[in-house]
Order: sequence, then C-alpha cells, then structure tokens
Amino acid sequence: MADFHPQITGRFCPQTDKIERTAQSDNLRMLFDDLCGAEIAALSESIENIRGQLKKQRAVILSACQQVVQLTKEGGPLRQFGIRKKQFEAVDKPELRERFELVDQAEAITKVATTTHESWAEVNAAGSLETLETDLVNFFDTATTSVLDDQGQVLAGHESVHAAVRPSTDPDSPCLREDVLKAVQAAKAAVEIGEAVFAKTDAEATAILKGRRDELAKDGLPTGSSEREAKKKAFDEAKADHQKYWPLMARFEELLAERKTLFQQLVDESRKRTTLRKTHAESLTKQLQRDLDGDVLRIEVQANSPAEKGEFGVWLEKHIDAAFPKYRQHRRSAILESGLMPSALRDMLLHEGTPDTSALTNQRQKAEDGRINEEDCSRILDLCRGRRLVALDEADQWNEDFVAALPEDLHNGIVLFPPSGTSLCIDHVLTLDEVVLDDIPEILLNDRPSDPMSEARPLRDLSPGQRCSAILPLLLLSGDYPLVIDQPEENLDNRLIRQVIVNILASMKLRRQVIIATHNPNLPVLGDAEQCVVLQASGRDLSRLVAVGSLDSPHVARYITDIMEGGREAFQYRQSIYQTHWETEIDEDSAAG
Repeated sequence: MADFHPQITGRFCPQTDKIERTAQSDNLRMLFDDLCGAEIAALSESIENIRGQLKKQRAVILSACQQVVQLTKEGGPLRQFGIRKKQFEAVDKPELRERFELVDQAEAITKVATTTHESWAEVNAAGSLETLETDLVNFFDTATTSVLDDQGQVLAGHESVHAAVRPSTDPDSPCLREDVLKAVQAAKAAVEIGEAVFAKTDAEATAILKGRRDELAKDGLPTGSSEREAKKKAFDEAKADHQKYWPLMARFEELLAERKTLFQQLVDESRKRTTLRKTHAESLTKQLQRDLDGDVLRIEVQANSPAEKGEFGVWLEKHIDAAFPKYRQHRRSAILESGLMPSALRDMLLHEGTPDTSALTNQRQKAEDGRINEEDCSRILDLCRGRRLVALDEADQWNEDFVAALPEDLHNGIVLFPPSGTSLCIDHVLTLDEVVLDDIPEILLNDRPSDPMSEARPLRDLSPGQRCSAILPLLLLSGDYPLVIDQPEENLDNRLIRQVIVNILASMKLRRQVIIATHNPNLPVLGDAEQCVVLQASGRDLSRLVAVGSLDSPHVARYITDIMEGGREAFQYRQSIYQTHWETEIDEDSAAG
C-alpha cells in the first residue's frame, strides 16, 4: 500500500486457500525460518552438510563390515578357530614336531615372502608410473602448443611457461619437463629393482621349503605326517583369517568413533538452530504484541523441539514394523510418543551383547494401545540389530586354559553383522544417526481475548478464517521485499479486517511495499492506501483501468463508495480513526467531489 514501482519485483503471498497450506508444519517452518533470517539458513545448510558426511562415512563403514562378513561366515576357518587349533595340537606330537621343525620354519618364511610379493603386485606401482609418464608427456606437449600464437611465437607473459614445458635443446641446461620425466623414469627403474628383489626372495624361500620337504620325504615320513600336515594347513587358514579380522575390527571401531564425532557436530548445530528459533519466536511474539491490539487479537509464536518425528517414524515403519504381528501403527506411535531418541535406539541395536531395552518397553496393557514388552523387544533385536557377538564353534567344550591360549580378541567370540535383504542391518541402524528431529513452529491465536472463557488455540484447532488471521501477520512480518497479496479478506469477517489486518498493514507500510488486490473497501480505505488503482471488468478475463490516485482523490473515492460494497461505511470508519479533527461525517456527495 505504498507507491507502486513496476520495476521492483517482489515475492507473492498466496491466496487464502494457499495460506491454509502455509499452516502445514513444513510450510510453516519455512515461513518461520524466513523470519529468522540468514543465520538459520546457514545452520540448516551446515546440518545438511553434516548429514551428507555421515552418509558417506556410513558407506565406508559398510565396506569394512562386508569384508568382515566374508571372514565370519558360518563354517568358515575363523568360526572354527578353536576347533582347528585343538585338532592340530592333537596331532602335533613331539616326535612329529621335531621332524617337521625345519619344514615349519621354511614354510613360515615362505609365507611372508609370498605375501610381500603379492602385496607389491597389488600396488601396481609399475603400471601407475607408466600411466603417469604418458599423462605428463601429453600435458607438456599440449602446454607447449597452447602458449604459442598462430605464427608459432610465444604469447606475451608466457615465456617462462614455454621454457619449462618445451623439450630441452641444451643438454647442459635441462628444463622442468626433462627434470620431471627423468624423475619418473628413475622411479620406474627403482620399481623394477623392487620387483626383482621381492620375486627373488619369494623364489628362494619357496625353493628352500621344497628342498626341506624333499629331504623329509627322502628320510621317510613318520606315521601321522599327512594328518598333521592337513590339520596344520586348516589351522593356518584360521590364523590367516584372524590376521585379517582383527585389523578390520580395529578399523571398524575407529570409524564408529569418527562417526560419533560427526554425530555430535550434528547435535550441536541442531541445538543452535533450535535456540535461534526459540529466540526469534519470543521476539516475534513481542513484536506482534506491539503491533496488535491486545484487546482484539493475541498471537503467540512458539518453536517446539524436538517435535517433528516424521523421519524417525518412516524409519520405524520400514525396519521395525515387521517385528510386530499386529497393531503395528499403534506400537510405532507408542515409540514416538515415549520420547525415545533415534541415537538411543541406535546404541541399543549396535550393542554386540545383551542391550538394555527398558527405554523401548512401556506399561500399556494391550497391543492395540501400543504395548511393547520384552518379548516384542526380543523380536526387534532379532530383526534389526546391527551386530552381535557369537562364540566360536564348540566354545562350550573348552576349559579356561585353552581359552586363555586363544588370541585375546577371540576369548569372547567374534562379531557378526547380520544381513538384511541385499544389505546389512548395520547399514539401516547407522542411518539413525542421520535422522534429525526437527523443530515445529506453532502459532497460538486468541481472537476473543476479552472473553474470560476464551484461550489461545493452535492452528489445527482454528477455522480457515482464524488461521488466516494468525498467519497473515507473520507473512507481513517476513522480510522487507515488496509483498503482493490477493484477496486477504477471504474467510475474514469485517471485525478482523477493521481491527486487526488494517492495523498490521498500517504498521508495515513504512518498512515494506505492500500491494493488495481486493474487493473489500476496508482494506484500502482503513489501511490508508497511498495509491489506489481501480479496475472494472470489461469482458471474460479482461478489465480496464477506470481510476488511479490517492484516497483523497474524489474520482477514486467515488468508485470506492459506488462500486465497492461497504465503501461509504469504510470512509466513515476511517474518518473516526484518522481524521478526528473533522466536525462532520463524510457523506457520499462530499466523497464524490
């Protein structure tokens, strides 16, 4: 309702039916965050960035877990570590041990030499350097050409680049190109030397092992030799898997610790956002108290946290519902209402032993009321837990001395990562770290504050007109850009338009430009519009301009009183508010000029 500037583009306030959609929690949060300013947007962006990091880090953890799964499969060497150890010890008699001592030593040495050689091959240093050399030559050739003009002359300011990338013409004065390529060639030569050393050591160790085996066979293998060799091979497989298992588990724990740090950052940023929202809610409430007549309308803004549990609910529906034979929605609702945090459920499902499930159970009497008891929790754990500790095969048959002789990390068993479809359960469990229980802004309205029986009510309990009365003031407060409103009077009675909306528009007009399309004369007249544009229908979806000017323009006043129902009454009410110095009320003739 300020001067109209066509070159200024502004945001558009939706019509009343769309204001209804603004009352929905997600849309209301967007409006509320817009009122909070740039800081809230920065915090929200930071939260989403951390969630992205958690997602990427989860993929790394999952990769490590999948490697562990290959080692811990049922019937595998690691699961049978104790069995194979016992079996080997049973056939590893002193007389055999003495005869096989040299062979065992040679076998251990050969294993190290072969593993080193194979690991070197996996590095593929020679292939990497070959590719690097090709890429460098291509770079230098392209760079040499790029710094020359069409006549083959070096471009101004690029002389030093040209000298560095072109082939050297002076053997005594090498350029950067020659130095780099020589360094790569020297590295290739060193790699070839390394390959020769590892291959030779592997071959020599293998030859020594073969020689000792041949010597043993030449002297005649003692009884039980073949059985000992078979049991030793089986036990060596178990030890080899264990040598792969414990570093993977150590890495897994490191990754969990890193994830915990990331998660704490997410918690901290979410708390900052909540604090900021609460602070702005208090500020908005105070501002509305100043702008509104407290005897006519009272609006209170709140930021409830953590109240938005939609993501958590989706997770529960997807992963836990199957644990309940019936009344799944009731059980899920009970979990959400209990205040159980996703992080607490995550810890419960990641516990490798017997977790405390008391936070998941409740005292409700019937399943249809959402009851969750210990039996339900057991089914949830069976279905959803991310990892569990299982004893090695036949561990119940071992004495304390045998257990003490096992590697320390195998005393209590090994960790399994249960499957879930084509993935692992731990993948789903770790997504709980990425769930954010967002704040829910809430608007409370009391449109009859003078009535002792009236009280502030949330939007969900209000009529469409009342919701519009509660939200429109916030829309007018949101930002300082031009605002276009289409028929805000829909679903509003004249009392609210006169006593509330007009007051808000009047308080806003000094801070921002407001443009309103309306059929209600109270809005331009009581809002003290600085410029009115009167349009008259002239056909289907067409209109023509019939008057432009201020409210004091007789031509504009005539159209408002003649065309707009209630126009004369609006002018008279405006007179009582803005022009108390007038001695007589305005009439139609004076308004018409």
